[in-house]
Amino acid sequence: MTTYGILPHAAGPARSRRVATHWQYEDALEGRGDVTVVRDARYAVDGNPLTSQGVSAGIDSTLWLVGHLHGREHARAVTSSTTRHLRTWRTSPSPTRDRPRSGAPTDMNRRTLLHATTALGAATLTAGAATRAGAAASEAPGRNRPVRVHVVVFDGVEELDFSAPYEVFSASGHFADREVETRYVAIDGPRTVEAAYGTRLRVDHGWAPEEADLLVVPGGGYARRDDPGVWAEIRRGALPRALAAATRPGLTVSALCTGVMLLSAAGLTSGRPCTTHHRARADLERQGGVLKNARVVDDGDLVTAGGVTSGLDLALWLVRRELGADAALGLEEMLEYEARGTVWTARSSR
Repeated sequence: MTTYGILPHAAGPARSRRVATHWQYEDALEGRGDVTVVRDARYAVDGNPLTSQGVSAGIDSTLWLVGHLHGREHARAVTSSTTRHLRTWRTSPSPTRDRPRSGAPTDMNRRTLLHATTALGAATLTAGAATRAGAAASEAPGRNRPVRVHVVVFDGVEELDFSAPYEVFSASGHFADREVETRYVAIDGPRTVEAAYGTRLRVDHGWAPEEADLLVVPGGGYARRDDPGVWAEIRRGALPRALAAATRPGLTVSALCTGVMLLSAAGLTSGRPCTTHHRARADLERQGGVLKNARVVDDGDLVTAGGVTSGLDLALWLVRRELGADAALGLEEMLEYEARGTVWTARSSR
């Protein structure tokens, strides 16, 4: 299985097969003459090779493989946990039930739209877009220096929670005039963090919110109260206290998934519009949060998002807010991901 289709072709398994790949490599791969590139499918299954389009399509092909190996109910349970709606349309030698319905949008339609809107400067997409409100707006970082993003990590953090926003912010500088400096930080200094599924992440930077314009707090471990993760951090208390003390004019604090519950423990969501993973919403509301049924909730210097895959939408929204619509569109095209869901904002314009 691959998200590009290039390596299986070079190694041999994809030759004389139908494959999917990132749109930037479709012509080059098909030009080799011994493979058929499927341009209108999220992923392709042709015997043993399972290939998919760029970056975010790996989520869809993996979920398909989970369903293929363990059954559709198992795959549905995973999609519910990650709050990801599987884009099931694919190509294969036989079944057609997962193909797009007639007239349904495909990635080719999306690419055409992205190219067109980027060329036009995305003027229509920016109309009425929200900008930061309150203190965060009055103390926006100077345009002549980088946007500084700190992604907070801890033992038990969910892999996709921290990696998706990190990639979006790290790549965003390629699509904007301003640089973006993105780093992982840990409350107890540089160290190795072990994530929820065993990934070991070396963190080179300690806690320094005074050096950040944007904090991103992922979640993880909320359903496993005896294991490392959000619950353990709430019991320990150090991270919620640090988050409470970090707030200042010019700093936007954001969180996704059950990382929002760390903000709640810090007292930052009380009386504020917010959202979290659907399984933690009742807890968030009981603790004083004003729950909004939205994918992303932007209340100026506090921005929250739903579960797991919502981190992509949170990061894309913040890129659009801080760097402009063109930067967000460029990232969507690179990631082959369509920002989804509703963004609730405190103000419709400023």
